[in-house]
Amino acid sequence: MNEINTKFATFTPAEKLHCFEFFQEWIAERIVRSGDAVIDVGANVGGHTWTFLQLVGESGCVVAIEPNPGLNANLQKWCEIHPNLMLLDVALSNQDGELDFNIPAGDQGYGSLWTRPTHDVEFASTVKVPVTTLDCAFPTMGLESIRLMKVDIEGSELRFLEGAQDTLRRLRPWITIEVDWGFSPDSVGATDTETANWNRLSDVVRRAGYRVFTLLGEELSAPDNRHHVILLAPQEADAGAFLAEEAGDMLDAYRLLDGSWKLGAKFEAQSPFHGRLARAMMLSTPEEAGSVYERERFDRYVADMPLLQSWDGGETWNSGSFTADYLRQVHDFIRRDVGTGASILETGAGNSTIAFLHLYPNRVVSICPEPSLFDRIEDYCRNQKISLGPAEFIDGFSEWELPKLANFGATNPLFDFALIDGHHGWPNVFVDFFYVNYLLKERGCVMIGNVQLNSIAELMRLLDQQPSFERVLDIGKSVVYRRIDNERSLPDWAHQPYIAENS
Repeated sequence: MNEINTKFATFTPAEKLHCFEFFQEWIAERIVRSGDAVIDVGANVGGHTWTFLQLVGESGCVVAIEPNPGLNANLQKWCEIHPNLMLLDVALSNQDGELDFNIPAGDQGYGSLWTRPTHDVEFASTVKVPVTTLDCAFPTMGLESIRLMKVDIEGSELRFLEGAQDTLRRLRPWITIEVDWGFSPDSVGATDTETANWNRLSDVVRRAGYRVFTLLGEELSAPDNRHHVILLAPQEADAGAFLAEEAGDMLDAYRLLDGSWKLGAKFEAQSPFHGRLARAMMLSTPEEAGSVYERERFDRYVADMPLLQSWDGGETWNSGSFTADYLRQVHDFIRRDVGTGASILETGAGNSTIAFLHLYPNRVVSICPEPSLFDRIEDYCRNQKISLGPAEFIDGFSEWELPKLANFGATNPLFDFALIDGHHGWPNVFVDFFYVNYLLKERGCVMIGNVQLNSIAELMRLLDQQPSFERVLDIGKSVVYRRIDNERSLPDWAHQPYIAENS
């Protein structure tokens, strides 16, 4: 232990601050097993939540607790991706009711029920949030056990432990918990704040049958400002020996990362999970963090696309003409240039439909005269927990159904993005384009597929020369155009350069 402390003493203050996040991950990987349940109290953007999901696997469960509305909205999206993730948007304390929650002007991770003199944080606003105890909340989680809890709730940690006594006595989870020795809402004004907080912590821990350790393996008997993250272990667990065995390796691994736990490539050399965690936690907003996980889900989908199409009467099945790389490029373009919450129209249906639904759209309208294809899409999405809420399936031929949509869109254009990939012959492709163009919003995008066919290549050549359209993406046999004016119909032939030059 002296050797470990000597090594730790060489760390700079910044290294000591950052390494505790790394240590928590390291310990979690050695405690949590497939099928376990983990509770992430103060989930923030979900960096640790993600690691816990990898550790428990599909047979386990993770409960994320996050009262900050600016963070839990994004975590809710992850619940759609991971059916074994539950989100509770409450604050955990030692009471039931409602309290003001302080929203920071900057890093949302500093949101708190309290303003602390020990933290120089500027708060922009307050919102009312529900407050409860772990003992009251636990029955709603549907769990029978807890293997690990991570607690980081910006000053409410001691109150959380007071409201968790029954759960701790019954289920005996390991707990990594952040402590601010210089502050708790109940020690303000105390002559010796650190001692007051230690006495309260040790009393709560003793009553629950726990012991307090540093992450280096020392059992604490007094507050220690070198350690703002500690481990609470059941008395019956041999936590000291476990930590002492791991601590030296933890410090060496951390030093290999050049004093930063946020270096994704090097983390992957240490652990299969740290690289993903590091990249997520480097992101500055929950929206950016969310995009990492949304892309992860999308990549899993395109790596194993469902066989939805049959072109020989059902004897053989395939995933359609869109390859994984093709769908990735379309997905990335829409996410980058059109944005989430888009309204999307397609003539035809299949894996393109599922790819669009991965973008959290406002609306996806698919027109196809094959209701059984829609059934297969719906079955796949339900099995994979992909929301079908935005999907509108129209059973029919696009040349007859698009005029009906155009009638509804006569006053206001309806769509941000459209894919023309239905009937590929003349005049259908031009009929589809006529109505799709009419339905596009200003600066909306239209994608035309199978431009290797002459019927569709003619439309491509027309749009390439049309001043009101610009080609913004070329994916081999498909191209995407953005309409750069607000004219919903093409002008007379004399103002169509391709027609004029070839007449």
